[in-house]
Amino acid sequence: MSENMFKSKRLPPRPELYWQEDGVPRDQINDDVYFSVSNGLEETREVFFRGCGLVDRWQAMRAGISASNTFTIGELGFGTGLNIAALRQLWREHRPNPQARLEVISFEGRLMRVEDAKTALSVWPELASDVQTLLSLWPVRAKGVQRLCLDFGMSLLIVQDEIEPALKNTAFKADAWFLDGFSPAKNPEMWSSEVMAQIALHSAPECVVGTYTVAGHVRRALAAGGFEVSKQPGFGTKRERMQAIYPTLPKPEIYCDPLLLNTERACPASVIVIGAGIMGACMAQAFHERGCDVTVLDKGEGIEEGASANPLGLVAPRLDGADTPQARLLIDAYLAAIAFYKTQNIGAWPVDTAHFSSSNEEIGRHAKIKDDPPLDTDLLGVLEDEGRQMGLNYLSSMAVSPVDVRSQLLKDINVVWNTKITSIGAVDGAQRCVTAIRDGQVFEYEADLVVIAAGMGIADLAGGEGLPLRGRGGQLEYAQYDGPDFARSKGHYVVGANGKIVFGATYQDSDGKAPEASDAARAENMLALDVLAPELKEKILSGKVQSATAVRAATPDQLPFAGRLPEFAAYRAHYGEDLRTGRALKPIDGQGFKALYQRGMYAAGGLGSRGLTWAPFLAQIIVADAFGGPVPTGADSRELIAPARFFMRQLKREKPKKD
Repeated sequence: MSENMFKSKRLPPRPELYWQEDGVPRDQINDDVYFSVSNGLEETREVFFRGCGLVDRWQAMRAGISASNTFTIGELGFGTGLNIAALRQLWREHRPNPQARLEVISFEGRLMRVEDAKTALSVWPELASDVQTLLSLWPVRAKGVQRLCLDFGMSLLIVQDEIEPALKNTAFKADAWFLDGFSPAKNPEMWSSEVMAQIALHSAPECVVGTYTVAGHVRRALAAGGFEVSKQPGFGTKRERMQAIYPTLPKPEIYCDPLLLNTERACPASVIVIGAGIMGACMAQAFHERGCDVTVLDKGEGIEEGASANPLGLVAPRLDGADTPQARLLIDAYLAAIAFYKTQNIGAWPVDTAHFSSSNEEIGRHAKIKDDPPLDTDLLGVLEDEGRQMGLNYLSSMAVSPVDVRSQLLKDINVVWNTKITSIGAVDGAQRCVTAIRDGQVFEYEADLVVIAAGMGIADLAGGEGLPLRGRGGQLEYAQYDGPDFARSKGHYVVGANGKIVFGATYQDSDGKAPEASDAARAENMLALDVLAPELKEKILSGKVQSATAVRAATPDQLPFAGRLPEFAAYRAHYGEDLRTGRALKPIDGQGFKALYQRGMYAAGGLGSRGLTWAPFLAQIIVADAFGGPVPTGADSRELIAPARFFMRQLKREKPKKD
């Protein structure tokens, strides 16, 4: 695909840069500079860092004055990344304790190329290590949300979209805001009253807003949102700057949240993860990184069992033909997965995947993607033969060894194998007790939080209602391979990497158990190999070809789930009649809302055949939810993977009981 193809709706535009003689980049669309000509770094420190009182407020976390160990900053205008690099340096120097977290959410409408950011930031050698870290993780140009881990307990969410819809589609509360867009006179959309109202809605009590502007309409809009606004001495040639503080006002807790997305923070010190597949391994590692004491319980004999023990797996995108919440969810998950596996020092290899159209429906979808692509040319290409589109080329996909990756993720985790879970009960408040049998003996494990990631076993452990999981059995073939890394797909797939080749796989309904290997399934897979890689078939057949079978847990809508589970009886009592009749849902107070979900428990599953792609992303979502942080996808996308959606649909279909 050529660069001119990307004058599209789905890809956010690039900035049009002009480099001034002093080395400062200027945006030609807004005719404004990205940072102060006099000293952009010192302006950042004065207007945002000192203006928002960051160091003093972080020290309050050290002293225990602050109730939270996480500090959240929102930023309008990511730009060159200067604020983020300098913020990382400040956080490294003043992090209040080893468990403290800094969460940053930055909004950007026209993402700069990494090469341009490198040039812009090169004038500050004192930020060299922080700049290098940021540049090495530079986000991909794509509408949606991407999460970057900047070490030292600092993470950055980049949200790419037009500013007002982007703010409306995110859920978080900031402790500080950096309003760093281009001048209000030249970029009015960034400073509109609607945007300032969203800033207020996304502000925690005592939130401090720092900005260089003192424009009257901005001051009035912030004041209208409830901020206490004042003028402060400006930086450089600017006489004044503005500071705004959000007051501490108690607000009544009223919920109308049938998807259970706004539940209480768990902030667990201890976590039990049930299941050591790729979902459980990603979950365990994510909570371990947050300083939790994690125990993993699994019914298997060891790590080389189940679908997460296949010799190789393929991480490739599932792309929709239009820009919808589902399409963005799929892209957010895929980008999270490839970023995650790139950070693993074992078990993952980049491959290009040639994905050929397999039906008229897919041909039409691929044509839409070509005309309006959601990813840039370094991630997505078109397969053509004499001008005829044959499919798509995924230029950033990855071959993954599930066993190697899981071993790496679980190396510092307490994993207890050969353990059958018999019950999960409440201990005190939200704490949970897991009862299990191992080697004929009964054991009990207690933790602040339990995450069920047990594949087909989730429904029974969660209460047996509201999670309509379907077993999909399958068989694949594998053999030794000494050629270059590659991947191809057309209904089936073949992937070769790290001395192995895997091809298949078949699909069949299952009762939850892996099917027996069969000659019929092997014949189907051999036919797929003949279609996808005919040049390799003879060589592969000359060696030893082995079969592997497994069962995948899937959902009716082919999307996974991650989040809180309903307390089914209480949920039905509160929402059931309204859902059946289509009436407006009744709100409920905070204490009553807590009774509608299973406190101290989450579930993640229904990954189907895309477990390697979904697992890192879903783990990020549950950890963010448990600690009250921003989730790495849009609010409307997150709704699509809420576990409660199935019970909602069930209640809508139920007929009223007759007296």
